[in-house]
Amino acid sequence: MRRFVNLRIMLIGALGETVAIFILCASGVNKTLSLALMLAFITVLCSAAVIAYKKGAMKLCAAFVLCLIVCVLTNISFEVRTSSYNQVDVSAETEYTVGGYADSISWDNGYVKSIIVSGVTVNGEKIGGNVEIFLSDDEITFDTISPGYAIVASGKLYAIKLLDGIDVNGTAYRKDLRYKLYASCDNIYIRPDSPKGLLGLRRVIFEKLRAVCGHEYGAVAYCMLTGDKSELYDSTTRLYSLSGLGHVLAVSGLHVGVIVGAFGMLLGKLRVRKSVRVGVISALLVLFTVFAGMSASVIRASVMCFIGLLTLVNGQRKDGLSSLCAAYTLILVFEPFLLFEVGFLMSFSAVFGLVLFARTFEKYLLKARIPKFIALPLAATVAVHISIFPVTAYFFGTVNTYSILLNLLIVPFMSLLYLLSVICTPLALLFGFDMPLKFVGIGFAVTDLVVGIVPHLPLNSVYVYADKHIFLLYPAYFAASAFFMLPRFKRTVSIAIFALLVAAVAAPTVATFGIPEEIRYGVIPVNGHADVTTVIIDDKVTVTGDIKDLAALTATLRAHNIRKIDCLLVNRLNERTGNGLTDLILDYKVDKIVCTLESTEADGLSAIGKSGNFYLFDECGIDNIFPVYSEKGKHLGYRYEFSETVSLLSVGYSSSYVNVPSEIIDKSPVIRCFMYLNSMPDRVYLTNMAKGYLGEEPRYQYGLADEGAYVFKILNGELIKRI
Repeated sequence: MRRFVNLRIMLIGALGETVAIFILCASGVNKTLSLALMLAFITVLCSAAVIAYKKGAMKLCAAFVLCLIVCVLTNISFEVRTSSYNQVDVSAETEYTVGGYADSISWDNGYVKSIIVSGVTVNGEKIGGNVEIFLSDDEITFDTISPGYAIVASGKLYAIKLLDGIDVNGTAYRKDLRYKLYASCDNIYIRPDSPKGLLGLRRVIFEKLRAVCGHEYGAVAYCMLTGDKSELYDSTTRLYSLSGLGHVLAVSGLHVGVIVGAFGMLLGKLRVRKSVRVGVISALLVLFTVFAGMSASVIRASVMCFIGLLTLVNGQRKDGLSSLCAAYTLILVFEPFLLFEVGFLMSFSAVFGLVLFARTFEKYLLKARIPKFIALPLAATVAVHISIFPVTAYFFGTVNTYSILLNLLIVPFMSLLYLLSVICTPLALLFGFDMPLKFVGIGFAVTDLVVGIVPHLPLNSVYVYADKHIFLLYPAYFAASAFFMLPRFKRTVSIAIFALLVAAVAAPTVATFGIPEEIRYGVIPVNGHADVTTVIIDDKVTVTGDIKDLAALTATLRAHNIRKIDCLLVNRLNERTGNGLTDLILDYKVDKIVCTLESTEADGLSAIGKSGNFYLFDECGIDNIFPVYSEKGKHLGYRYEFSETVSLLSVGYSSSYVNVPSEIIDKSPVIRCFMYLNSMPDRVYLTNMAKGYLGEEPRYQYGLADEGAYVFKILNGELIKRI
């Protein structure tokens, strides 16, 4: 009988693992249904194994037995993770005291936005996992806190749901984030401490890199060495992401490959025996995996390298697809929720593309008489970008048009800088030999210059809308690869794959073009801490507020497929706001940026640069939006007038709605503010602080206690949609 698919045992195991995890996730909706489906799946696997055994298909029998073992182990891991994730029964009325050590820090223009704390205690009792502390004010700076410092903070504590319905919070799982705490700087105590163990070693490395290369470029080198992005400026991370080079900042297969290749070549030149060479490189891989925080991408690359090293010893030919599937299955057996984490998916999809298409593309490029030194990296780069497309389209909603060219030019240079960092950092630490490391810093500065230019090029980022169905492209990719053996129809299959790719993106994009009807004439509060941004939808899209949490605003817009901002009103245009707006303009078409004269600062205008769409409020020509001032003339925010009697009042982060004149308050049934102040409880409030933070409950309050993005009707606060 003719085989149409060149199957591997580990490929079947990986497919079975994926099916098992999706069945288990159904328990978030209906546990009985999930159990029934799992029992049915196990029954099918047992029956298939018996049938294969009776027919003498021993490899196929082994594959089904492997699936069965994987399902059992995954069930155990899944149950352990879900049952132990939240150990504290959190009460909304109670204030909690959290202690621990700063593990990583999120910065925004030199100020701390949030701190991830490990070694956590809650009210003096030790708990598992990490807590992310969000700060309500900007007082903690670079000189105030560093990773390893002891922290005690008090405030409102909320549990992070790992499984909400069928949706999994993969990012929280990867970071082991189980709770979030909201605190002001008055309720947080920081004690400088000398980090111990691995954290202490990392700290020493960062201090040396910062001293030699400067904070910005030292942070890039440190991030590439350790995978820790906590010291990176937000602007740096964003520029690399917009340029399609975000992957070089995450420790991944690229970095593992550079280390293994360099040391393998060195040991080969020294004529070290093959078995010793394998042992040395394996030990280095283990040390590096632990040092890099055991991220999914590093573990995946390390497992594949181990398999490759084993084939080197016993003389067998390495099979890339089997190695990839083995790493995939091994990781998910112990960490099943990583299947829903973007870093995990990016890592495996990139290698999946290399395995499926790189060799085929290289063959066609060589036939076209393209030199091998160009054909090889070009084939690999194109294969990777095709394969990661579903992940980037779904999670980020953009395609970087120059990323293939930029990866061809920059990644080899960055790989060299990374290798030099690996070699020169120990020399600088042990012997004080800093000069080579200074040249590494210069190299990162040159890279930063290029990365800073690319996002400003025309059509750098193309916005796309993709639903979960886009991941069906992966089996389609497999069908178009050499593993699917239909030589007579290969061209037809390839054309069909291309058509499917276009349809997967174009169909939902066309169907949802413009403002979705279901959210028209609604209001979307941006669910970001220390932010009073609001998106108002009618025939146009208006954004008004402080724009302090750009990531939250971007996520909100993408969640509702909003691609254009007609008017963006800022309460205060200073340097920090201007930097955020510059990043926003790179992603979205913004027709007008508007601010009042008294709230516009020179540094803010300088940060925006030569943007031709900035207007002072008196010149913008908007009919239904009005600035709001206190009786003393202080600018408080804006009033969006829906009718003569109904308005939405949005006051600034540092302002108070109780200072707004009564004639405006009387016409504002909905108030967007940082915190409800136990005044005027008959209104609907959109706040950044938790519900009932000061005791009394208003008629209704949408706050950070409401997870996810939501839209409500302006007139009565009725919920339209929650994502």
